[in-house]
Amino acid sequence: MNLPPPEICQQLIALHDHLGQSNGADYLDPLLKLLADNALSWSDWPELFALHGLTSSQPKRLRRWVRGVHELIGRASTPGERRKARDGLIKRLAEESLDWTNDLRGILGAEWRDNNPANARPASSPASVLDVNLLDLVTATIEDRVVLSSAQSTVIALWDLNTYVYDNFIFAPQLGIVVPTSGHGKSTLRKVLSATVHNPWHSHHATPAVIYRELEPNRRTTLMFDEAENQSLLHDPKLRAIIDAAYEHDGSIDLVDKEGNPVKFHVFAPVLWALRGSTSDAPMSIMSRAFIIGMRKGTPQIRLQKHYFEDHDFVAVRTQAANWAANVQLDPDPEIPAELRRDPRLADNCRPLLAIADNLNRSGEARAALIELCAGLPNPDVGLQALEDSKKVWSSMAEHLFTLGSFDRISKKALVAGLIEQNPFWESWRGRNDKGQSHQLTPAELSGLLRNFKILTKTVWPLLRSSKSKSVPGYYLSQFERAWAEYCTEGDTPTQTSRIIRLPRH
Repeated sequence: MNLPPPEICQQLIALHDHLGQSNGADYLDPLLKLLADNALSWSDWPELFALHGLTSSQPKRLRRWVRGVHELIGRASTPGERRKARDGLIKRLAEESLDWTNDLRGILGAEWRDNNPANARPASSPASVLDVNLLDLVTATIEDRVVLSSAQSTVIALWDLNTYVYDNFIFAPQLGIVVPTSGHGKSTLRKVLSATVHNPWHSHHATPAVIYRELEPNRRTTLMFDEAENQSLLHDPKLRAIIDAAYEHDGSIDLVDKEGNPVKFHVFAPVLWALRGSTSDAPMSIMSRAFIIGMRKGTPQIRLQKHYFEDHDFVAVRTQAANWAANVQLDPDPEIPAELRRDPRLADNCRPLLAIADNLNRSGEARAALIELCAGLPNPDVGLQALEDSKKVWSSMAEHLFTLGSFDRISKKALVAGLIEQNPFWESWRGRNDKGQSHQLTPAELSGLLRNFKILTKTVWPLLRSSKSKSVPGYYLSQFERAWAEYCTEGDTPTQTSRIIRLPRH
């Protein structure tokens, strides 16, 4: 037998594993088709397993019986006969304290090796199915169907795998998909992820009560909110509270039942939300908990079909991810680059994904992707964000921002204009509590943010004063330098202090 390419072997074995599950009979026809498409037949299974080094020490009599019944599944002429043979095999395996996924492959491989000793050499190719990296499999499956950057697809794949192991960590980072208009692939990405994440639950318009009832019997669920702009993320405090609480391992919502008794609903779960609009349409509290994916238009290599959930690639991802998650040991404290430690929330978001990448030997790619994707995310502490952006304004040394003609001082009005130019976040500011109407940051609001760092408004005069000169409210560079040194990370653009010539004030 000529072995198919590794990715086809991966799909075949994943589908075969899926066949042994409660609803597995539905996957027999796709499995038979995939075999035929690759010039294989049902009777090739024992050889396929043997060539990948799978074997078992079970007695020969049991192995022969298992192989015979397994053959009946492929030879049966009706769906009923196939199901009967499959169910009989599952029952017999259970009686022997064996199961389909963990033992059947080895039994069939051992039986073939006994009957073909001269040809029973395991596959020598380093690219055999057992060597296919799970993260590479998930990344390729996503990239084939959605137009994304390399960094985006890597981060999304890591987030996807985290839905299988998120309860190993204190925080469950969320995924936010933001597109300006229709046609950017938002819904396609959501569908791809709904076919690959652990236990997805999707809604276009969910009420808080529905979410409570969904999570109550199904704790390990991935919540997926499409068309989030229609789901009152900005205005419904109960829905926002659920999404906020889902981020932490002890996240819960306390309610009262009809009899007046307190009821606690645990809502810790991975969350995906997708919206048409801009990042300014999502509350900062939700934005800070998520990796934000901005999508662009394009034509993917593979288009989703009607029954995409049964796609061979998706089945392979779900099966392999579940098998990996069942036994994986993850480092709870992986190394986090300085660029991802600029605020504690960002570090908490990245920690699970980095632990997964380290486990799957993709440390470098993951860190580079996270740094690239998260570089432009706003700081969840709006005061720190104002301080960081103020540093960029001073560093830019842009003449048009300094209405008083000096680089060691700036008017409050000019600093606000510079902040808005540096970061569109300040153009759609909703106030310190993120609950007001969207508007441009005002000079008075900036004063309130900087006051926390003991940066107070001064009376600022132009350097070259005349009888017509007027003072304005503003700041001196020296007021910011201490706060920058204390609060801004080394990764920020440094101010050009040594090039600034301070002239005496009159």
